[in-house]
Amino acid sequence: MNRPAIDNLNQDVQEYIISLETNLEEQNKRIADLEIMLQNMQRMLFGKKSEKTVPQVPADAGEQLSLFNEAEECADPEIPDPLEVEEVEVTAHKRKKNSRKELFGKFPVLTQDYLLDTPARNCDECGREMNLIGKELVKEEFEFIPAHIEKHEFYRGVYSCKCCENGTPACIHCLFASEERCAACKNRPRTIFKKAQLPPEYRYPFLKHSYASPSTIAQVIYAKYVQAIPLDRQVKDWERAKFPMSKATLCNWILEVDKYYGKALVEYMHRQLLKSHVLHCDETPVQVVREEYPDKCHMWVFRSGECEEKQIVIFDYQPSRKGECASRFLDGYKGYFVSDGYSGYNRAGEDGTRCGCWVHARRKFIEASPDKKMLTPSKAKTGFDFCEEILLEEKKLKGLNPEERKKKRQEKIKPIIDRFYLWCEQVDPRGVNKDFERALTYARNQKESLCRFLEDGNLPAHNNRAENAIRPFVIGRKNWLFSQTAKGAGASADMYSLVETAKANGLDVFEYLCWLFRQITAANHHFTDEFLEKLMPWSEQAQENC
Repeated sequence: MNRPAIDNLNQDVQEYIISLETNLEEQNKRIADLEIMLQNMQRMLFGKKSEKTVPQVPADAGEQLSLFNEAEECADPEIPDPLEVEEVEVTAHKRKKNSRKELFGKFPVLTQDYLLDTPARNCDECGREMNLIGKELVKEEFEFIPAHIEKHEFYRGVYSCKCCENGTPACIHCLFASEERCAACKNRPRTIFKKAQLPPEYRYPFLKHSYASPSTIAQVIYAKYVQAIPLDRQVKDWERAKFPMSKATLCNWILEVDKYYGKALVEYMHRQLLKSHVLHCDETPVQVVREEYPDKCHMWVFRSGECEEKQIVIFDYQPSRKGECASRFLDGYKGYFVSDGYSGYNRAGEDGTRCGCWVHARRKFIEASPDKKMLTPSKAKTGFDFCEEILLEEKKLKGLNPEERKKKRQEKIKPIIDRFYLWCEQVDPRGVNKDFERALTYARNQKESLCRFLEDGNLPAHNNRAENAIRPFVIGRKNWLFSQTAKGAGASADMYSLVETAKANGLDVFEYLCWLFRQITAANHHFTDEFLEKLMPWSEQAQENC
């Protein structure tokens, strides 16, 4: 409907109509913003968390399965039980499927024989006793045996010399025998003892005045920080094993392990991390009840880049999200660090160089789009398409060495970025929702850091590694909800650092913790850098044993 002319109307009427039109335009814009906000809230509550799009789907995006229909969604009746070796044609080579022999070959075998009793062994025809000529295999199955508790007692031999109880042969011919002289003589009759020595890793208690073994503590840490099982649920498992246990005891074990071992290990890992050429940063809220401001506490995560030889993941608990937290952790760091656009990182690593994240830039345009499937043309859809094209081109360069990747980025990706920022300068954000203005402002303000990855082939285009590292903590937080004290949150940070670094280096986390705690006990709390280096997940000893 076209707007009628109002020039011939009274001046007051004209001003009133113009004010109504202005109010209507503002209300429409406000309604559009609220609709976008409502859609974002609905997507957060009820929608999938993945940023996967149709048809443009990043291969590494991932999809969350339904928590309630997992069995139905994952089940496939067409998949057979592994039976025998079968040749499967695969491009350029043949691959063997797992057989039962391969699956069960590494496990102990318990054989159960069912034989005929004496009366039943007689022949039905002649009545004579029949001879056993063999056994027929009826079926095979594997049995799951729940964890059980064993008491291990360590004894060492104590020896005494019977010959010295009457003195040495020199005593027989001694001419100076007297009580005073014999007391000072090395040949006098006396009882001599000698004790066997335990191996160094068993010589000292793991925790003073505690009956917990390294494997026991390793299981508690593995269950809480890898499997996200809160301690009160673990207590029920102990009760099921007929062993009295309290949550307070499990808490004390974790705090003691952190006090005597965890802090020393993580401090050494921190020093090694600051030697990295590239590292990633991120943070997430955590509620600590007894802090002054419980809702402002954050868990920060720092991890080495994909190009680094030593893969390290460190969690750092801080009572706030202030930039000084990151600045304190990165003090003295001179490399590149990748982060999102949070202004707190502006002060971090004053000697380092900040790199931006194109996934975050893309996410801003997703949040600004009224169509979450990104199918309807819009200004937000255009910004999303630029970011998506950059990330897809970057994904194609994954297998190249740094020099080749840098060259290809200049050829393939830089022209796309130039077109994107030309569009950012020309597009008019007016008439669109506020989320689009924020997305556009984010892209403009972060231009320098977002373009940094073009300078070095080792620099990533996004901060996904940090977000992937912090995800296990977020999953655990959904179960245990909060920490009681700053001391407990700090201990959790150190435990997450150990288990996530072990995972980053391809180790079996439980086996690594058992091995680590056994080895570190031998030092009797005297740690050197050389000793700690041998215990790190990337060391040859850890790789061989775990």
